[in-house]
Amino acid sequence: MNKKDLKISINKNKKSQEVISILAFPLFFFFTKSYRFIYKLFKLQGIFYGINRAKQRERVKHLGKYSDISPDVIIKYPKNLTMGMRSSLGYSSFVDAGGGVSIGDFVMISHFVSINSMSHPTTPPYHGTVKAQIRINDHAWIGAGSIIMQGVEIGEGSIVGAGSVVTKDVPAWTIVAGVPAKHIRNVCNEN
Repeated sequence: MNKKDLKISINKNKKSQEVISILAFPLFFFFTKSYRFIYKLFKLQGIFYGINRAKQRERVKHLGKYSDISPDVIIKYPKNLTMGMRSSLGYSSFVDAGGGVSIGDFVMISHFVSINSMSHPTTPPYHGTVKAQIRINDHAWIGAGSIIMQGVEIGEGSIVGAGSVVTKDVPAWTIVAGVPAKHIRNVCNEN
């Protein structure tokens, strides 16, 4: 075989794509390398969090200072939700605030948590709704994947273990976990 038999045809689109990739690579390389520097220099992260916080503050009844609601949290009836200062509501959580949800100061709510202040009755007629306020007091922690049912009050400094279903009130400074959530032990309160 000679070189004439190995003739390869390349259409014009492929040639133009290759030229563009050769020309664009230095720009792309520069952008990826300089992105972190620019990000830190202008503190863009703070700007984006500020924009998200302003959007959330407009939606909910009250959002305390330095509190954060992750962008992908679903909130039904947001005007019935109040959050104290320095509290956070984690990614992919769901809040049904139809019956009212009150979250205190310094509360940490992890991802995939479901807070339901509305439900359906267990006696006929089943098509109605039952509403009851949920209150999560100061310094509480709610573990990932937990479900908080209507009418529950979570006491100050309490910890709800991941994957728990809370159907009854949780006393202050205790740890609960399980389905349904049961008392595990007390938390030392050094304040």
